[in-house]
Amino acid sequence: MPALMAVVLAGAAPGSLAAPPNLTFETDSGVKVALPWYLQWQWLRAHPDRTPVDDRFGFRRARLALEVERAGSWDFKAEYDLESGQWTDLAAGLRVGSGRLRVGQYRMPLGLEQGSSNRDAVLLERGLPNALVYARRLGIGYEWMGEGSSVRAAVFDRDLSRAEEASGVAMRATWAPIRGESRFLHLGLAAGTENLDGQTERFSARPDVGLVSWRAVDTGAIANVDRTDRYSVEAAWIHGPWSLQSEYVAARIDARAGRGTAAGWYLLGTWTVTGESRGYRDGLLRALKPSRPWGAVELAARVGRLGLDGGFLDGGVVKTFTLGANWYVNAALRISANVVEVDSRRRGLDDDPRLLEVRIQTQF
Repeated sequence: MPALMAVVLAGAAPGSLAAPPNLTFETDSGVKVALPWYLQWQWLRAHPDRTPVDDRFGFRRARLALEVERAGSWDFKAEYDLESGQWTDLAAGLRVGSGRLRVGQYRMPLGLEQGSSNRDAVLLERGLPNALVYARRLGIGYEWMGEGSSVRAAVFDRDLSRAEEASGVAMRATWAPIRGESRFLHLGLAAGTENLDGQTERFSARPDVGLVSWRAVDTGAIANVDRTDRYSVEAAWIHGPWSLQSEYVAARIDARAGRGTAAGWYLLGTWTVTGESRGYRDGLLRALKPSRPWGAVELAARVGRLGLDGGFLDGGVVKTFTLGANWYVNAALRISANVVEVDSRRRGLDDDPRLLEVRIQTQF
């Protein structure tokens, strides 16, 4: 492990702003083949309250991918996470009219942060309401990207790691009424429904950190669920080095036990000390790119809440306040630190730890 990190850090020295050395090949017929990979190596320091939380050190993600594309025609992506031992993306795309048809396992269209790569997330973990979204599923969908707007829709089943069957549909629409150089206003709506036909469902959330097994809120396995409905509202504003974004996600569960409801939100603000602006394309936020030989520095703060206690649910309520700092050394290397204050209550018991995580992220 030390030897690996020494190679990674040496290869991503701050002095070079050249593009990362991707393993990319292109044929005479215009087919491009790439073998990108990225690692997220983390350290957790915990100050627990009621529940024991151990300090940890290890990989959060270690992903390898194969990407094949013929521009304007078709594409294919297969990505495997060595840390979890699971396939993440395994999907093909085909250009149809002014949009793209996608088939396979990929991110379902519900939510702003969930639709973007975790490599582009400002803080180390996505906000609390992402516990309620679909993430990746097996499905078939269509994506249309217009001038300042986008529509994504999909019908889906379970993901590749689960044997249970389910069927659902989801749709997300976005609009950017203000667009300019380093200035955007983004608005979005999404909704989805899933038929579980008497199977189980579960909602839970780790409190803004990745290297913990503790769930601050947890409904446990909900038996005999007929269907779940989800809704989300999102907004983001970027103006030069400043940005502000927020999401609200709600879920309704119809089960034999009755009707349960869950909801969460967050508000995130960022300031790039070195002046760069976060990116925006096709209804999704992108990570900023450093413009100086020694990189870019970004500061962020987020407040969020998730309640899993509506109706017959008794999963608890958690609130978090997170401060973060990112050093984008260059296009290949990013060093980040987050401090998280947790305020949780479940079944009458409070649990309020303080957590610190540091990550080294490298990508090629």
